[in-house]
Amino acid sequence: MHVERFKMRLPLKFKYVYHFSYDFVFDFVFTACSKMIDLAIVMDSSGSIGYENFERQKTFARALIGLLDMETEVSHVSLVTFSDEPHTEFDLNDYALNPSDTAKAIHNCPYIQGSTHTFLALDHVRYS
Repeated sequence: MHVERFKMRLPLKFKYVYHFSYDFVFDFVFTACSKMIDLAIVMDSSGSIGYENFERQKTFARALIGLLDMETEVSHVSLVTFSDEPHTEFDLNDYALNPSDTAKAIHNCPYIQGSTHTFLALDHVRYS
């Protein structure tokens, strides 16, 4: 499989993830998670993240699901966005066997703004 180099530059407030390499994601998904995986992606859609960084999150999420084996029911993905409240964009089985529809659903996620309530999103994923 051909893997293109993908680097994401983030503002200084995200210095702990200043450079994120597509190669790292590739290695993680295909080495550490080579078996069945159910992945919940949680994306910040609050006003503090900004529209451009929200779009970067979507780009990263689409690249990540492109690496998963969704066509043979090995991997399932769900997506939750949050600001004031968490919102399930899609559940684990909504796009099973269809990575292109999953990528389109991620692409179409709206930027909501509002306050940053990360704890609500994590509770939502944990207990849903």
